[in-house]
Amino acid sequence: MTYTADSWNKKAHHPLQSWEWGAMRETLGYTVIRFDDGKDVYQGAIHKVPGLGASIFYIPRSVLPSEKALDLAKELGARHKAICVKWEPYHQVKKDSGNKDQSHFTRQTKESPFPLFPQWTQHLDISPTEEEILARMKPKTRYNIRLAFKKGVTTYENTTEKGFENFYLLYSQTCARQNYKGHSKQYHSTVFSALHGKIAHIIQADFKKKPLCSYELFLFNRKLYYPYGGSSELHRDLMAPHALMWYAIQLGKQYGAIDFDMWGSLAPDYSHDDAWAGFTRFKEGFGTTFVEYYPSRDQILRPSLYTVFGIAYHMRKILLRYV
Repeated sequence: MTYTADSWNKKAHHPLQSWEWGAMRETLGYTVIRFDDGKDVYQGAIHKVPGLGASIFYIPRSVLPSEKALDLAKELGARHKAICVKWEPYHQVKKDSGNKDQSHFTRQTKESPFPLFPQWTQHLDISPTEEEILARMKPKTRYNIRLAFKKGVTTYENTTEKGFENFYLLYSQTCARQNYKGHSKQYHSTVFSALHGKIAHIIQADFKKKPLCSYELFLFNRKLYYPYGGSSELHRDLMAPHALMWYAIQLGKQYGAIDFDMWGSLAPDYSHDDAWAGFTRFKEGFGTTFVEYYPSRDQILRPSLYTVFGIAYHMRKILLRYV
């Protein structure tokens, strides 16, 4: 079947499966492959493994692949000398069902030792009224939101080139402060250029016209996502991140979103000593629900190369910047 961007996006289940995301990957020099199994659509990219004369076929955040999709991915990957097809489905683990619907997938794949997406995230139902959403938040979070606005923090959408510059400055400062190796400015600029006005939205919190916090949000098929953010180390007592997250919820509702995926989190029984505990607790304060997704799995096409050259390590190193 021949697809247009619009017809593809109607079937895609995640921003990383959107036509625009694939086009963005192509501008970075990757071979993007789109296919369908007669029901769902799948999009992945071929990532060459230096020195091995091979590649990895990476398919992020698709639906749980059908047996037909697995067969097609195997065939397509083989054409590009792929060592494996790396799947990271956007599919929730169903504890009560024993995950029987996934048995065909687990038979043909093995759990990857180096996942790129965290297995857990948090979701917030934003279909209720603003008053109901506020009521479900933790008291401290509600207090911090009100404090921020009382102290003079302002929030607004700034999906412009200037807004992007403010976002990246705060994002890079946050990465440096937390000793986290984030994406380059070129990467973020490419993402913003490809997705802004369609999927990507930048929102900003200021104090006395000085940017304190900025988030890049994705909006796709009535769902809001929070993939990237950054904040200043100045005026941290003003709680600008809380005000901006509340604005994100309000903006998502205005655009027709009914669900808010916070993109990543620790599991609900997380240790408060973990490096991710801070932002996990921050997201949790908004009344979210913890959601577990199916783990990253590799459909191995060339077993000897996968094993002998320790391809799992290479995948982690090469694909680290893809999501």
